[in-house]
Order: sequence, then C-alpha cells, then structure tokens
Amino acid sequence: MRTRLITSIVLIVVLLPLLFVPSAVFFAAVAALSLIASYEFYRMVRKQDTKPLPASLFALVVLAVYSLSALILLGTLSEALFFPLVLLLLIVFLAKRVFTHDVNSATLFQGALYIGLPFASLTYVHAQGIMALLYLLILAMFTDVFAYFTGIRFGKHKLAPRISPKKTIEGAIGGTLIAVGIATPFALYFDLFGIGDSFSSIALVVLFSVMVSLIAQLGDLIASAFKRRYDIKDFSNLMPGHGGILDRFDSAMFAATVLTLFLLLAEAI
Repeated sequence: MRTRLITSIVLIVVLLPLLFVPSAVFFAAVAALSLIASYEFYRMVRKQDTKPLPASLFALVVLAVYSLSALILLGTLSEALFFPLVLLLLIVFLAKRVFTHDVNSATLFQGALYIGLPFASLTYVHAQGIMALLYLLILAMFTDVFAYFTGIRFGKHKLAPRISPKKTIEGAIGGTLIAVGIATPFALYFDLFGIGDSFSSIALVVLFSVMVSLIAQLGDLIASAFKRRYDIKDFSNLMPGHGGILDRFDSAMFAATVLTLFLLLAEAI
C-alpha cells in the first residue's frame, strides 16, 4: 500500500502539469506514452508468436496511427492525406514483414487500433480545453473508484466472472450513477458541448455522460481480458503498485474515444 501511495503521488506530480501545457506539447507527451504502451502490448503478445514482429516496427506502426489520427482530429492534416499514407504503410510493412513471418497479422492491427486511436482521441479532448479533459477524467476515474466501493457494499451479481471476478453489476451501476451525477452538472455549467441548457440538451448531456462512463468500464474489462488471455498480472511494472501505461490508461483511452465522437457530434448539431 505504501509503494502504491508513493507511486500515486509521483504520478500526480508528473502528469498534472500536462493538463495545462499547449496542444503541441501534449501531443508529444502522449506520443511518448503511446511508444511505451506499444512496447507493453508487444511484450505481452510476443510470447505466443513463434516469430514476432520486431519491436521497433510494431512501435512505428502504432506511432503512425496515433500521429495521423491525432493530426486529422486536430484539423492540422487534410483527411485526403490519411488513407493514402496509411495504405502505403500497410503495403510496405505487411509485404516485407507480416507475410514473411509465422505470426498472426491481426496482432499488428490490434495493437495499432487499441493504442493509436484512443491516444489520438485523448489528444483531441485535451485540445478542446482543460474543462473537457477534466470532464473525461471525472467520468473515467470516478466511475472506477465508486464502482469499486459500491461493489464492495452492495455487489452480489458478477459482471464478468471469467474476465474480472471482483467486478459486479451493482458496482458498475453505482459507479456510473455517481460519476454521471458529478460529471453532468460539470459539463452543463461549462457548456462543454455547446448545445445550451434546454431540457433536451440536458438529456443529451446525461446520455453522453452515461455512455462515456460505460465505455470506460468496457475499456477496463478489455484490458483485463487481454491480461487473462496472456496470463499476466500487469502490462508492465513501470509504476510500482500500478502496473504500466496500459494499466493506468485503459479506462481513459476508451472513454476518450467515445467522448471525441460526442464532441464531434455536438459540433455538427
């Protein structure tokens, strides 16, 4: 517990300033996180590959997907460039590496999508302002914390016993209700979605908050499924007591992806 607490304090000290840095700096910081995350994912899956892809190649593909996706979301790269570049990357890498190795090529796509797109979404949310990022963190973190305590107090029915035996349906519901109850007034007060405060707007923000909370829990379950499948406790031991980057960002990654979709939808309304 002491080690976990010390690590938590260090994480807060290191990560808190990232909330206030310019978008370009945040983009670079998340790119670094995506590289670490790609190594954690690679380290996990390579045990079951008879001839695994080179770690540098795997990291490069993840970084390419992250960078291109983030640049498009941020509006600094024309969408017309995205598909030709991605297609070129896939042709070159698949032709030279994937099809010449005894390895499931799905691993490459799986890692790129699991890491690259969610991290790009996190960058986009940050670019919308500090309040948007705080809204995301409130939903992801409060859902997780209150699902745990609600589950301990009221949990009777297992949510996904084969994947995460300790999670309960009651905990999931409690975590969502409390997190949404905190995040929704926050979003409405700062008008994060720019859709006003009519009854229909409030209902829409509530729906957005519920979906982000549920997707955050789904992200946590998917991470647990990966770890159970590959028989590991944590993705890495980078942060004592907390695991690795993918262990700490599993919920926020997925939550950021769906929040990005909602922000884009609200902008189009």
